[in-house]
Amino acid sequence: MKLNQFKLIKIFISLIFILFILNFNSVCALLPHAVVGYVLNSCDGTSPDGATVKAWIQGRENEVLYDIIGPSGNSGVSHFYYIDVGNFQTDWQPGDVLVIDICKGATKAILDIKVVQDVQQVNFFLTEKAMAGWLFEPLNREIITFPVLCEYTARTSVVLTTSGVDQAPTVALSCPSATPHCGNGICEPEFGETPETCPVDCHCGNGICEPELGEDRETCPADCINQEPSFSYDPKDLDITIYSYNLSETLTFSVNAFDPDNDSLVVTWKVDGAIVKQEQSEISIDSKFNFKPNEFKDYLISAEVSDGYSVKQVSWQLHVLFEDCVDEWSCSEWSDCIGSRRIRECYKINDWCAHNEHKPATSMYDPTCEPGISATLARKKCKPNWSCGNWSECKAYTSLQLFSESLAFFKGEKTRVCRDINNCTAQQLIEKADCIEWVEVETRKARWCYELITEVVDKKTGKVLARIRPPQLEKGMGLSISLEQSKYCWFCFDGVKDYDETGVDCGGSCKPCKEKIKPVKVKIERVTWFDPRLILLYAVAFILIYLIFRLAKEHVRISEIEKLIKS
Repeated sequence: MKLNQFKLIKIFISLIFILFILNFNSVCALLPHAVVGYVLNSCDGTSPDGATVKAWIQGRENEVLYDIIGPSGNSGVSHFYYIDVGNFQTDWQPGDVLVIDICKGATKAILDIKVVQDVQQVNFFLTEKAMAGWLFEPLNREIITFPVLCEYTARTSVVLTTSGVDQAPTVALSCPSATPHCGNGICEPEFGETPETCPVDCHCGNGICEPELGEDRETCPADCINQEPSFSYDPKDLDITIYSYNLSETLTFSVNAFDPDNDSLVVTWKVDGAIVKQEQSEISIDSKFNFKPNEFKDYLISAEVSDGYSVKQVSWQLHVLFEDCVDEWSCSEWSDCIGSRRIRECYKINDWCAHNEHKPATSMYDPTCEPGISATLARKKCKPNWSCGNWSECKAYTSLQLFSESLAFFKGEKTRVCRDINNCTAQQLIEKADCIEWVEVETRKARWCYELITEVVDKKTGKVLARIRPPQLEKGMGLSISLEQSKYCWFCFDGVKDYDETGVDCGGSCKPCKEKIKPVKVKIERVTWFDPRLILLYAVAFILIYLIFRLAKEHVRISEIEKLIKS
C-alpha cells in the first residue's frame, strides 16, 4: 500500500514538472495571450510540420518570437503553431497587428545554439541544431538575426484582441516550383533575400554601381551616386546696387559649369521667378545673361544649373535706384523712454530713390526721460515743446565710395540740438540721423611710395581724398576705394623690412623706429657663511644686542631704586 502511494506521489510530481516545462513561456509572460494558426500543405504535398514560425508586432520588428509548427513546437499538434504574445519585451496592446512568417527547408542553418534561462534558480541548458532559427524564445529577449533562404514560405497577420484566443487566418506553404526566389531577378526581402544571401537578385545596395546588371542613377541611386555639377559665377557680389538716371545700363551675369559624370547640362535664367532664358550643352557650359532694368525697383536674378539629377542655384539681389530725385519718408511715433532715449522707425516712401539725405532722425536723447526731470515736469504739469536747430555737417563713418568718374560719396551721421520753447526744462534734446555727403572728384595718376597709383582728388579744394594702388582699382558702379589717404606708405604695414625702412615697418617713409633699451647686467656673487663681510655683520649685530640688554637691565635697576626712595 505504501509502495503504491509512493508511486502515485512520484507520478504527481512528474506531471507538475512536465506542466511547468510546457507552460514555461506562459508563466513568464508579461501579458499572456495566445495566437494559434493552421498551415496547409504546399502544392507538392509537403507538410508544414517542422517549419520555423517567426512573429513580431508590426512597427516593432526588432522584437521577435519563434515557434515550430507541429508536435515539436508549442502547440504539440500537427499543422498548428502557437505564439504567446505576452512574451514580447514590450507589452502588446489591443489592435496591434501580429505579423507571422513561416519558413521551411532553409538552405542556410545556424548550428549549436545555446540558450541559458535562469528563473527562480532553475537553469535550463539546450543545445539544438536548428534550421533557420530559435526553437525557443530566451527570457532575456536576446534577438538573433540570420540570413535564410526558404524553400517553402508563407506569411499572414492577425489583429490582436483581448477576448479568448486569436485565430490567425489559415495559410498554405508556397510551392517553390511555382514561385522561384533567388535568381528570378527580383530582390525579395520577405523571402530572406539580401545582397549577401542572393547577390544575383539584390545587387542594388551593395555599394557598387554595376551598369552591366542594369544599374544606373535612376534604377539604383543607392549604388550609382550622382556627382553634382561644379560651377562658378560672376559677379561675385550677390547684392548689387546701381544708381541710374534713365535706365540705360545693361548688366551681364554669367555662369560656367562642368559635370564630372559627363551629363548634359541645362542652365535656366530667371528674373523674379519667371524663366527668361535656357541653354543646354554637353559636359560643360558657359552661359551669359544680359539684363537691362526697365523700372526703378528691386530685382531677383537667378541661374539654375541642372544635370538631370540635381540642381544648383545662384541668385543676385539687384537694387536699381533713381538718382535725380528727392527722398520722401514716413515715420512712426516716438517710443516711450528707453533709458534716456526715444526711438522710432522710418521708411522711405519712394524706395526707388537713390538718396537718403532727408531721412528723419530715428533716435534722440530726451532729457525728460531722466527720472529727476520727469518727476519735476509732472509736478509742474508742463509739457515740453521742442524746437530744433539746423543739422550739423555730415560726419563720415564709412570710407569714400566712387559713384562715377566725377562723383563720390560717403555715408555718415548728422545731429541737431532741440530746445524747449515752453521753458519746462533747460535741458537740450539731441536728434541723430543718417546722411550721405556727395563730393565732386577727379582722378589722376601719380607716383607715391615707389609706385604708380591713382589719386582721387576733391575738385573744389584739391585735397587728396584717397590713393588707390593697382590692381585694386576696377571699373564698375559703386566701387569701394580700399586705400584711403594715409600718413605713411603702404609698405609700412606689410610686416617686412623693405624699401627705405631701417627696421620692420619703421624708419624711412614709415613711423620712426623705437630705440631699444639696453638691458643692465647685474652681477650676482655667491656669499658663504664664512665670508668676512658676513662675519663683520654678525659682530655688529651681537654688540647691538648686548647694548640693548645692558640698557634694559640698567633701566630696571633705576626703577627699583626709585621705588625704595619713595617708600
